[in-house]
Amino acid sequence: MGKYQQLAEQIVKHVGGKENVSSLTHCITRLRFKLKDESRADDEVLKAMEGVVTVMKSGGQYQVVIGNHVPEVYADVLPLIGMEEGGAETVEEKSGSLFNRAIDVISGIFQPILGIMAACGMVKGLNALFVAVGLYTAAGGGYLILNAIGDGLFHFLPLFLGYTAAKKFGLKPMIGLVIGAIMCYPTVQGSALSAGGGALYTLFAGTMFQSDVYTSFFGIPLIAMDYTGTVVPVIFVVYFASVCERFFNKFIPDLVKFFFVPMLTLLIAIPVGFLLIGPLATFGSAVIAGFVMTIRNFSPMLAGAIVGLTWQILVIFGLHWGFIPVYINNIMTNGYDNVMMPFFACTFATSAVVLAIFFKTKDKKLKEMALPNFISGIFGVTEPAIYGILLPLKKPFVISCIAGCIGGGFYGAFNFRKFMMGGMGIFEFPAMIEPDGSMGNLIVAVAGVVITMVIAFAATMILYKDKTTADTAETPAGEETVLLARTEIGSPIKGKVLKLEQIKDDAFASGVLGKGAAILPEEGWVCAPVAGVVTVLFPTLHAIGIQSDDGVELLIHIGLDTVQLQGKGFQAHISQGDRVERGQLLVTFDKAFIEGEGYCLETPVLITNSDSFLDIVETAQTEINPGENLLTVLR
Repeated sequence: MGKYQQLAEQIVKHVGGKENVSSLTHCITRLRFKLKDESRADDEVLKAMEGVVTVMKSGGQYQVVIGNHVPEVYADVLPLIGMEEGGAETVEEKSGSLFNRAIDVISGIFQPILGIMAACGMVKGLNALFVAVGLYTAAGGGYLILNAIGDGLFHFLPLFLGYTAAKKFGLKPMIGLVIGAIMCYPTVQGSALSAGGGALYTLFAGTMFQSDVYTSFFGIPLIAMDYTGTVVPVIFVVYFASVCERFFNKFIPDLVKFFFVPMLTLLIAIPVGFLLIGPLATFGSAVIAGFVMTIRNFSPMLAGAIVGLTWQILVIFGLHWGFIPVYINNIMTNGYDNVMMPFFACTFATSAVVLAIFFKTKDKKLKEMALPNFISGIFGVTEPAIYGILLPLKKPFVISCIAGCIGGGFYGAFNFRKFMMGGMGIFEFPAMIEPDGSMGNLIVAVAGVVITMVIAFAATMILYKDKTTADTAETPAGEETVLLARTEIGSPIKGKVLKLEQIKDDAFASGVLGKGAAILPEEGWVCAPVAGVVTVLFPTLHAIGIQSDDGVELLIHIGLDTVQLQGKGFQAHISQGDRVERGQLLVTFDKAFIEGEGYCLETPVLITNSDSFLDIVETAQTEINPGENLLTVLR
């Protein structure tokens, strides 16, 4: 029996019983029922029930407000209504703009493998470096094993992208994995087909799409292509397979679906993939690579400067994901990337700016943040510095963008390239050694870093000044000064400050879920208001719980009823259990999309254990920026 079994039984009874429940989900504080007949629910009994805060009706849902322990209550309710977790509700997908959907698809496919891709690339780069400096030779077993560790993922990249693309497109992930394996199968690669003898004939002779045909599929010419290490073809084949799977699921009897649907999906998707989708996607990749190279060749220095100037702005809004495939495609198609690589300067521009702030500032908290963010930046992770220091201070962010622009222009002018994927920050240097072992390109990389960091550091030391503050309060004569321990809670969002009782949700407005304030956002990102641990990241990404280092428990609830979006319009930049620093980016959200779907973006910021403290003091500001003090916890 679960901990909340009796409460769960009473809730089910008073919402009208099992037979009255169409579906059930939950957010961070509420059970969200869809009832067949809401008039059968006994509102007053539920409201009076111990363990229930209140009852609300919104958006076609019957909401029973429980509090922070709602996951445990939910788990006890599910078996009582005959439903399983994850299958309690089928949600119709709502689309945002085409651009936002494209960014969402790209990030959803590539983000899961970027960490391991960086790790493998680092091994591959260091292996090349050690051979170049003579530590060992490429003929030895050590090199071979390390090269396998570094290159295995990139060689079989279609397997990994097949899996992640399948999850994104709603195809069974194992089918996506099998599609990737088939596309890497040795005997169907163009190099293997050509080894068997001369071409039967050539298609598109004299064009950039010229292709030899060595065999056919029941009379249909099979264009010889190598798919190992490619990016685009497998994604399109998996998408087509997902369409096939949904089609067959409609017509195949349940009795034989288990094996007939995957079989028919593969029998249709793979031949179409090899005969049509794969060649078209490969041709498309070549066209894209040629197009971006043409733009870059118009003025390499200007192209590099634009990338360096805008990269951090793209990172802020999560738009940099749209360029990741360009970078990967260039390396896989051309053997190097020199189009997107000027962004490398931005990493070190940010690092140099926060290092200068560390030496210049007299603000103890800012100094404590600056050094760890500098170290994080030179290892390639700049988001904590951008969101925690540069953006709130504004001028340092502008300096870093300008320094990145200058460094990017230098890289463009000197044709700076990266020859293999992987690595971040200083660990990217080995990937910049030219394939023949020469060091000219690496020298350009180091020179660009030095130029960028010197400019960023010097400009910050000259132009940055601490804000003047007057935080000391006078004590009337004859009275004893009493010092209270306090915790300052920063604003996670830029926007208009609202009293908690002003917002359009009775459960939050009443304060029963905790004291605090609310913000009506002006921008679509949420930063950590304190240093601490992410205790809760709800699967729909609309709510984040953080426990500060000194025990303050916070809940940030982005919008009202936004759990119904099922994660659409939200992107997480952290995971549950992560350690975060004040100002670190937590979640970004598409403000226009969420409001366009009819949801209110009033965002409560609550101290859920407020009863443990002497008082919670709200800011007097009506407009607030991320990092500025929103609440003061007195103890």
